[in-house]
Amino acid sequence: MTIRFKYAIIFIFILVAEASTAQESMMQDVSYPFLEKLVTAAKTNYPKNKTFDHKLTMAALDIRKANLDWLNIISFIYLYSPSGTANTGISNPSVLSGFQAGFSISIGGVQQKQPCTICE
Repeated sequence: MTIRFKYAIIFIFILVAEASTAQESMMQDVSYPFLEKLVTAAKTNYPKNKTFDHKLTMAALDIRKANLDWLNIISFIYLYSPSGTANTGISNPSVLSGFQAGFSISIGGVQQKQPCTICE
């Protein structure tokens, strides 16, 4: 390519650039009520907001679960030992017969559920 040809191309580009106009402002075409409607729709349907709300719900359920976890250290025990069977005295020499019930508290569970005084 000759130098004249390069200068001719550059000159044509400069003429085209001078003759063309930039984009006009489109601010007069904006409908603000429609824009507000789009913004509120985007806020309600934004996936990160939905996942954040789901995480908040799960955290609230975890708090309820932790509050009810204190009941795990208490156990209810029952036993039914029927009386009047044929071999009660020989194979099963039990003094108590009928229904027996009781409660059990796990000492290790109580120690585990105590609040941490060092952490605070």
